[in-house]
Amino acid sequence: MPPSPQPSVTVRAPARLHMGFLDLNGSLGRRFGSLGLALEGVAVQVRARHAARVEALGPQAARAADYGRRALAALGIAGGALIEVEQAIPDHAGLGSGTQLALAVGTALAHLYEVDWSPVDIARSLGRGGRSGIGLGLFDRGGFLVDGGRGGVDAPPTVIAHMDFPAAWRFLLVFDRAFKGLHGEAEKAAFAALPRFSEASAGQLCRLALMGALPALAE
Repeated sequence: MPPSPQPSVTVRAPARLHMGFLDLNGSLGRRFGSLGLALEGVAVQVRARHAARVEALGPQAARAADYGRRALAALGIAGGALIEVEQAIPDHAGLGSGTQLALAVGTALAHLYEVDWSPVDIARSLGRGGRSGIGLGLFDRGGFLVDGGRGGVDAPPTVIAHMDFPAAWRFLLVFDRAFKGLHGEAEKAAFAALPRFSEASAGQLCRLALMGALPALAE
């Protein structure tokens, strides 16, 4: 495809707080389900320009370049791009750095080459949003949301509730710079080794979300 006349495209995506899974039992045919919130003060920002090949600069550059190559391959585009990561979300800190970087890079390249590519298709092509729909949903909408977990369809979990979050409410984030959370194969192994989760516990969590958290936000 011919390059777009746009000299560059900038995309900013908020970090997210994943507030936990609602149903690790799965007896109703859906598993996981999540609560989550977009954060204003922590974000990833990338700028993409046309280039002969895919290159990346800045924090998490190697990861950004990998997403860039995979994105252009998925779109069938032979061109390249220079991807500058101007701001990054701390990685493996529970803030969705990988998903938000993938979505930001994919969206920037789609706009750079003037291709209509939805966040859902970007997530699927770049291997993100498989377990939780929070990062994808918040990239698209911001605010506070609940996703319905994984069902029988091979697609990111569907957003089932979305609400604005009160501007006056605050969160205090305390970072341990020496600690990295589980990710990659270690994270997959940890989920695979989870003990059986009871229906009663899943039901209580869903009740707290539906009858506690969501009404509190609405009121």
